[in-house]
Amino acid sequence: MKIKGGSGILCSSNISGIHFSGDGDNNGVLIVADQCGLSIERCIFSNCHIGIRMINESSKGFSEFNVLDKCTFSASCSTGISYERDKGNESFHGTGLSECIFQQQTKDDNSPHVLIGKNCLVYNAPMSIHVFRGLSSSPIIQHDGLPRSNFYGIITVEKHPKNTIDLVSGGVLYIVGSVVCLSENLATTKTVFCSRFQANSDGSVNYIRNPASLSGTFEQTDSVDVIKFNSGESAFIDVSIMSPAGIERKLVFAAVDRDGNGMISDTALSPMKSKLAHDSIISFNKSMLSITRPSSDGRQWIVDISFVASRLQYSMK
Repeated sequence: MKIKGGSGILCSSNISGIHFSGDGDNNGVLIVADQCGLSIERCIFSNCHIGIRMINESSKGFSEFNVLDKCTFSASCSTGISYERDKGNESFHGTGLSECIFQQQTKDDNSPHVLIGKNCLVYNAPMSIHVFRGLSSSPIIQHDGLPRSNFYGIITVEKHPKNTIDLVSGGVLYIVGSVVCLSENLATTKTVFCSRFQANSDGSVNYIRNPASLSGTFEQTDSVDVIKFNSGESAFIDVSIMSPAGIERKLVFAAVDRDGNGMISDTALSPMKSKLAHDSIISFNKSMLSITRPSSDGRQWIVDISFVASRLQYSMK
């Protein structure tokens, strides 16, 4: 089924309560091309390679404010939704998903649930989804689109604890919101969670990143990469390292200059006294923040990060 035309006109059309089922190899049991203002509610997509394709197809065509609400993508639907650009422009303003469910897909272990295609700009778009995953390794979102793409919403994930999956693979994706996950090993390396976001006309972005609380073990290594900062970011960092002998804890201030070089300063305000110098347990390799085990019996680490600034983010200029 294909719905075509209407770029720039909010049609306010509604599709509701339909089960879209293919023959197993359908590349889009529903195709929406150059359409604006379409609401797709409580539909089911199954037995297909791609459930719904949003396409900017014709010259100057665009797809905006098309929203899937409370739809379900079954286990036999490899990729639920794709954003694609043919001869149209890059805009997928406000086109996304609200309270949709992705069940554990079984057809293709390498297919993401959401695919942002090449040269697509998805922005100011909802992305509130509930994902159920077993042992498959495919990312939840594959981001091959333009670098300023962004969503807003809350993503919930229920997964098998033994496998690691990426929330986002490809380019960095900005999400104004958060993620809730049942069980460990959901990687968010390519995701920037923030409370404010602005895409600038010069191609840059401003944002205020959400606070982060990260933890782990040293296992068979003495050093662990914790998080990569972006140029211009700064943060207060509370780092704790636990061992049978007790806890080593430091409160430091970190900043990354415009060339991507990180710097750390001890605040001397640690809630716990420590004889260790801060640079013996926390350091930067360029913009990658790392922690080091201070002794052979150090086992666990916790790093709490409260971001202060990025590129002019408080003035948002």
